[in-house]
Amino acid sequence: YQRKFGRPFAFVPPVVDPALLLRGPAPPPVDLGGRGVMIGNVWGRAWLRRLAALTAATGVELDWWSSAGLGWQELSAAELARAGIRWRPGPPDAELVRLLRRAPFALLPSGTLDAGDDHRAIARLSLPSTAVYTTATAHLPLLVLGHQETAAARFAVRAGGGWSVPYDRGAFLGAVEELRRPEVQAR
Repeated sequence: YQRKFGRPFAFVPPVVDPALLLRGPAPPPVDLGGRGVMIGNVWGRAWLRRLAALTAATGVELDWWSSAGLGWQELSAAELARAGIRWRPGPPDAELVRLLRRAPFALLPSGTLDAGDDHRAIARLSLPSTAVYTTATAHLPLLVLGHQETAAARFAVRAGGGWSVPYDRGAFLGAVEELRRPEVQAR
């Protein structure tokens, strides 16, 4: 970048307070049938619409903590709640980590990489910091929705701590059921 554009360039990755890192195995949550979690932003409006349709159709419920708000999304907090997604403003990190450690899995909507995907480049090339954050602080199994070649899906599968499934009712329910199994939680 510096050579091409003649401007200084620096990269600062997201960081986690070392006190919040989970350094050993975590006991599985007591309620493996509980609500899954999402944190941070959902970059594609279509991704959120697809997710809401899936949760509404399957009865799978999610808590979504995000400090960004919903002003740029097409779905309101009430519409999301009717679909089984409870949106809340992001709490301070220590509280968020406590909540994450109680959840059976983290969900990350991503792109489909097809013509209807409103953010193909982001989906293919950008690893959401939320994937790294939930892994480092809570060792949560990660369920990525979308195409298996998105950056998030490649991270989850290659790191061995997650699954990638398309926005498909059967695949989604199968993955959620698998993620809630005690032996999968222990692994």
